Amino acid sequence: MIIDIGENIKNIRKSLGKTQTEIAQLGGFTQGLYAKWENNLALPGAENLIKLAECLECSVDYILGRESEDNIVIINNKQKSEIEELYEKLDRQNKIMVLGYITALLQKQNSI
Repeated sequence: MIIDIGENIKNIRKSLGKTQTEIAQLGGFTQGLYAKWENNLALPGAENLIKLAECLECSVDYILGRESEDNIVIINNKQKSEIEELYEKLDRQNKIMVLGYITALLQKQNSI
């Protein structure tokens, strides 16, 4: 099985709506080095792979092709904060309803 790390990181970067330069800056890489990774001209070392996963908000396993895209939901930190902020504004009864709805969705998903 051939792993296309470059294609994996390119796809997730694009799904985040980020440029190569933005990801490189987040991770402290040069844009040129990041471009080499996306084009499979170089491979990130272990330390950079971990930083890259953090910047791309995914797991190292996903970058390495060991985790399918079906198992990953990309929610950036801003979206998580918005979800938490909205949830906190709910009264107790509505919080219980939200948790019940999430539980029902998970049960439905797992039965498919």
